[in-house]
Amino acid sequence: MLFWATGLLVLAWVLPHRRSLRGLRIAAAGTGLGCALLPVMFAVLLGVAMASS
Repeated sequence: MLFWATGLLVLAWVLPHRRSLRGLRIAAAGTGLGCALLPVMFAVLLGVAMASS
């Protein structure tokens, strides 16, 4: 999953900085950031769930 996140962030960086591609760049960067943070957030939520039971 981290490979996908890195690839999407690189894609967002490499795309031309034209106004017409702004939405695609934001979507690629947001999805890449979400993929990068998903494993960390899952681990945190799992730790909270285990600590509360």
